[in-house]
Amino acid sequence: MEKTLQELLTTVLGTGGVATILAWLARNWFLLQLERFKREQNQQLEAIKAELALATRLRSVAEEKRAQVAGKGLVAILRYLRALEATADVVMWAAPSDAPDDHKATVEHTMRWQLLEPVEEEFRRGWIGVETFLPDSCTEIMEAVWKERNEIRANQMTWLAVSGQAGVNPSFFERGFGSVPRKAIEELRARSKTIFRPIAQLKSLDKDDALTAASAAEQGVAPDDRPRTAARG
Repeated sequence: MEKTLQELLTTVLGTGGVATILAWLARNWFLLQLERFKREQNQQLEAIKAELALATRLRSVAEEKRAQVAGKGLVAILRYLRALEATADVVMWAAPSDAPDDHKATVEHTMRWQLLEPVEEEFRRGWIGVETFLPDSCTEIMEAVWKERNEIRANQMTWLAVSGQAGVNPSFFERGFGSVPRKAIEELRARSKTIFRPIAQLKSLDKDDALTAASAAEQGVAPDDRPRTAARG
């Protein structure tokens, strides 16, 4: 059939005409294949671009979430550390003025830790977010803060239990009140900033808000966020 068609074309058009038509057909076939190839490549390119855009968006969202959690976590830590400093203060500030002298230290201790509870609850909530979204190094900071809290409270309770006895070792008081816990708290504050700030600053739009909040918490816990007692009569 093909040979017959070629012979017919040769008869009608001559050898030169047939060659021209065949060349035209071959050229157009090549152009069609080239166009098809370009179209497929463009489709693949668009699919790759879409995947890259999605990956970038997901990464951006994840980084934004981590930054938000880190900012809130750092604020919670700084507020809680400042409140712990107040709880370990050597000066009585929580007990009512009419508390009996022989029980005033116990009342002071009880009220300090009761007044600390709202800030402590904020710290616990921040801890959950940190443990969920941030690296282990951040969780370790939360654990270190809680360990220091337990050290302070345990030593305070031990001191209260044995303070009336003769030959009491003063180390319980020193570990529960004053400069020793304050130094430990200062070290935790510095570690917290080192670990959390770089993550919080990944926020593309609101990082200044996170830093401002952290700075405010760092500087403003006392008197605004210091555990408070009722007005004394």
